[in-house]
Formats: sequence, C-alpha cells, structure tokens
Amino acid sequence: MDTQTDSKAGQQGADPTTPAFSVRLPENLAHLALRFRPISEYDLPFLLNLYSLSRQSELSQVDWPEAQKQAFLAQQFNAQHHYYQQHFSTAHFDLIEFGGTAIGRLYWNLEKQRLCLIDIILLPAYQHQGIGTAIIRGLMRAAANEAKRLELHVENNNPVRLLYSRLGFAHTGDSGVYQKMVWEPHTEQPLTPSTVADALEME
Repeated sequence: MDTQTDSKAGQQGADPTTPAFSVRLPENLAHLALRFRPISEYDLPFLLNLYSLSRQSELSQVDWPEAQKQAFLAQQFNAQHHYYQQHFSTAHFDLIEFGGTAIGRLYWNLEKQRLCLIDIILLPAYQHQGIGTAIIRGLMRAAANEAKRLELHVENNNPVRLLYSRLGFAHTGDSGVYQKMVWEPHTEQPLTPSTVADALEME
C-alpha cells in the first residue's frame, strides 16, 4: 500500500514544484497514515526534545549535572536549526506524523543534480519498525523519478550506515566524523528478507 505524501517547503523560497514522494509502509503499519507537514515555530519544543533524545546515549557517558546537559542540548539544537535554515534555503523541513502523532523530522532538499537527505530522526518508540527505512526508500524512488542521485552524511559510528550500504549507497568521502554516502538510481537493491531484517533492527 502506498501512502501519498505532499511535502511542502518548510521555509519561504522553497521550490513549490518539488514532487511528492510515496512511502510504502510495512504491512503491519500500512493502515495508519504517514504524513509530512512543514515545521513551524510551535513545533520547536517537540523538535528540541526529539534532538535531545537522539543524543541521550552520547550524553549518558558525560559526567555533567542534568541542568548543564539540558543547556548544552538547547544550545546545540538552536545552532543546528539556524544553520539548516540559513544554508538550505530551498529545503523541505518537515515534521513526520504517524497515525496523527508527531514522531520525528525529515529534512531534505531537491537540487539541480541531486536529492540531498539532510536529516531524519524518529522518536525511539517508533524506531526498529521499518518506518525510517520506508521513508528512505521513498526518497530513493523520488530521486530515481527525477534521474538524480541521493546523497546523505552519516556518522562513522552509526550502525545505520551498514543498512545504507545494503540498500545500494556507496561511501564517497569522509570528513573525520561523517561519511558521505551516495545512491545512484541504477544501483537500487531489492528488499530481501535479510535486508528487511537489517532495516527493522538498525534504523
């Protein structure tokens, strides 16, 4: 089952002609609606909490008072948010809603020669269910439809990069902390039982 998503730009100046992309959810989730809508200032508390949860494991290893951790996370989130807004003026900054509940964020940009996945984060409760993988494959189909490559950056120690490799992404660069990975339309790999299991385990 395909859930059609109309993803409009999250910031003035974004290209309104950017095509929607379809997301095929796993069968056990296909009865629920997956929706993308532009973020607004009212979503900032949710986005800050989402960002904080994504770094929880990392900060659990730091011997800081809780107040210091929260101040650090707020500073880091605000810096990242402003950077994205400033440097990706035509990007889609979307909130992911699933079954009517906000569950994550998806930031992506369709450019002249590429589709760039800027960032995707899901709440922990919605990870390991195939949702993130379905969204990535939806972006892959959108890139293929436009005859463009799909690019992303992933941290070196993030196990999801192994899934990207199995989906056909190739490592093309390393900044020390992040790996650049690129998928070309002709390299798409079919979903096999092994790949599906990896997706559910690692996304």
